[in-house]
Amino acid sequence: MKMYLICIIVLYIAALGAETTAKLTKMKILIVGMRGVGMETAKNLALQGVGGITLIDTNLCAIQDLGVNFFVSEEDVNEKKTRGDAIAPKLRELNHVCNVNVEQTLTEE
Repeated sequence: MKMYLICIIVLYIAALGAETTAKLTKMKILIVGMRGVGMETAKNLALQGVGGITLIDTNLCAIQDLGVNFFVSEEDVNEKKTRGDAIAPKLRELNHVCNVNVEQTLTEE
């Protein structure tokens, strides 16, 4: 895992520069709504190396989501997972360094 992290950081520095990579790894993002645009945004940010992503979407996965959200599976629909709970593990797979959380509501924090 340590070598993986080093390789990822070196690639980010080569592609984006040291200053931008440092800013990205400290960045924390909140995304409300995990339909097409929200999911695509979360995926792109995870791949770019942001430090943390918090997802808020308490809607249950539905059959209609299978057409717009490639991270939602029929299994997620059958298990009645929320979109946030269904998508978070897949984002973690894309970037093991990115801290992905799922919240149910907005808070003062």
